[in-house]
Amino acid sequence: MKETNRREEDLKAGYTNEGPQVVVYRPVILHAALIGALIFGVVLAIAGYLIANGTWAIVDLGQISAPFPGTTAVTFGGVGMALGGLIGGLYGLSRMLREHKKSRKY
Repeated sequence: MKETNRREEDLKAGYTNEGPQVVVYRPVILHAALIGALIFGVVLAIAGYLIANGTWAIVDLGQISAPFPGTTAVTFGGVGMALGGLIGGLYGLSRMLREHKKSRKY
């Protein structure tokens, strides 16, 4: 093994939301991701159900109506939650960085 001069305190991760130069995490990221996942999930689940049921006829999406409409709604809802969580998380991250930039005093 390689000898190091590090102490045990140097190897532990800190419990802080602030780094030496920038903010690391704020709860706004989680809130935006959850809200985005909920909204996108519900919207795409409804759209998937309407497409699979045949109420909303879109050209070249007829193969989606082959399974039970509930299966398509769950699949579209899962994809919507993933996309909404990603978009919401990125929005929350940009909002956090904007707030941090405003709060700096230098």
